Amino acid sequence: KTAYLQALGLRTRFAEASYNLGIILSRLGDQQGAIARLENYLEWSPNASNVQAVQAYIDRLKAQQPSQATGS
Repeated sequence: KTAYLQALGLRTRFAEASYNLGIILSRLGDQQGAIARLENYLEWSPNASNVQAVQAYIDRLKAQQPSQATGS
């Protein structure tokens, strides 16, 4: 039981760290990195109170990315 509770605590801390890193990366202009970290956060914290806001932020970041279509 103790190990399980410790693991849950680590998961919460990893989720929070992933969220914070995502915000930092977006401010530094690394949209792909930000999207990846924020998606990790949503995966690890699906019941967080800010899920809708984070998903909306991810959607905005994705919309800002240049098209990756190839012109060949």
